[in-house]
Amino acid sequence: VISQRAKRKHYSFDLLTPPSKMAGFRHVCLVLFAVVASATAQSCKTDEDCSLNGVCSSGTCMCYAPWSGAACAVMQFKAVFPVQGYGMSPNLTSWGGNIIYWKGQYHLFVAEMVNHCLLNTWGTNSRVAHAVSPTPTGPFVFSDVAIDVWSHNPQLVVQQFAENTTFALFHIGTGDGGHPQNCTAERPLGPVKVSDFDVDDVPLKAGQSSLHVAASPYGPFVPVLPPPPSCNNPAPMLHPNGTWFLLCDSVSMYSAPTLWGPWRYLLDIPQRGGVDGTYEDAFLYMDKRDNWHVLYHVYNATTPCGPCLGTIVSAHTYSADGLNWTPSPIQPFTNQYTLTNGTTVTISTRERPKLLFDETGQETHLINGVCSAVTCPPTPGVNCKYNWWTYTLVQPLAV
Repeated sequence: VISQRAKRKHYSFDLLTPPSKMAGFRHVCLVLFAVVASATAQSCKTDEDCSLNGVCSSGTCMCYAPWSGAACAVMQFKAVFPVQGYGMSPNLTSWGGNIIYWKGQYHLFVAEMVNHCLLNTWGTNSRVAHAVSPTPTGPFVFSDVAIDVWSHNPQLVVQQFAENTTFALFHIGTGDGGHPQNCTAERPLGPVKVSDFDVDDVPLKAGQSSLHVAASPYGPFVPVLPPPPSCNNPAPMLHPNGTWFLLCDSVSMYSAPTLWGPWRYLLDIPQRGGVDGTYEDAFLYMDKRDNWHVLYHVYNATTPCGPCLGTIVSAHTYSADGLNWTPSPIQPFTNQYTLTNGTTVTISTRERPKLLFDETGQETHLINGVCSAVTCPPTPGVNCKYNWWTYTLVQPLAV
């Protein structure tokens, strides 16, 4: 299984069909049912009205799992086991990553903070760790350091060509060591100062790169030169035809015939008309029907999180051809998840969305960096992560 598949097969999928009419209803009941249905169901004309996550049939969207809702715009999830992912228990400050399957193991490439530090030190203390698990939800166990300090927001894509396999690791930072801070192992939870060192887009020096490759997920990873375009939070995708695409700053798309370039600018993906807020942390992918999608973290940096119910955290945009994009006004996921014991967990923010796919190209799990705080007034939900412990959540989708 690879994050973006290089081959396509023939697939069949189960559709969620609308309920059939039941015999025996009196005429008045049928009329009432029709009135209620027309008032609650969203009429569709094309598959684009179904967010390209379903088909439009007789004016009704019939959604592919895990998508649901009148416009197939909302993800459905399975419950989460209490200890899973990375850094949940015992806590190790981590902040999202992505997972691949290779030779009987699931491999997570995750941003983690060194020296017992919280996420407020991400600009100095983050590195890309490689962790493994026999199951996709973990808990994942640390294996080795893929890219050292300073590096952040990793995404690994696997390219298979004949007998050769390339593991391409995109990230921000260069892994050149930096100057990490030292923090106490018993640091109490509560307000801490956000690092003044904000490194959204650091210019690269000669010989440095924000893309590394290896012949194994265990490395060693070596820099690709020349590097891709200067890019905050890169969102790479390998097209089935072998072309590489890279979404930078959650807006600008580039393409290249190989990892070594040359990269060229293609277009900006619009966000106007989508979920209201600031967009970041894009994840670019193609579904198994060859439609294009982007998931985002979206935030409001002004509303206090106090309790953090209804916090804006996500958005989705889609395209049939990669050129013409439609932003959805509906959040695909929220800042709550359910445990297997039935408990609903509220998290102040849910960022860094990435998907795991099975061998057919079906999305199976959503991976996020999340913050444990359920309230942190007067701080907005997006900034609670600097004051409280964070971890990487892997939630199974309802497929």
